[in-house]
Amino acid sequence: MSDICKCFAPVENAGCTILILGSMPGERSLELQQYYGHKNNRFWRLMAEIFNNGEMLDDYEERKALLLRSNVAPVSYTHLTLPTIRLV
Repeated sequence: MSDICKCFAPVENAGCTILILGSMPGERSLELQQYYGHKNNRFWRLMAEIFNNGEMLDDYEERKALLLRSNVAPVSYTHLTLPTIRLV
């Protein structure tokens, strides 16, 4: 693993109204290029409980689609840009 970590793109669309703000992804997530990629992370189990009647999805693309259908966007804070505040 390099000393400089890079994130991957946020999972979002125009309908997203819930933002789940995360920090820099862990090594396993970066290796897999998946949000919350480590098998012991409970994020996807929690999302399944809330948005999929507890039915866990194994495929990452299906997991992302579930979030988008539920208007949820997981985003790493490193992707956020804050608007410029202009003081007058």
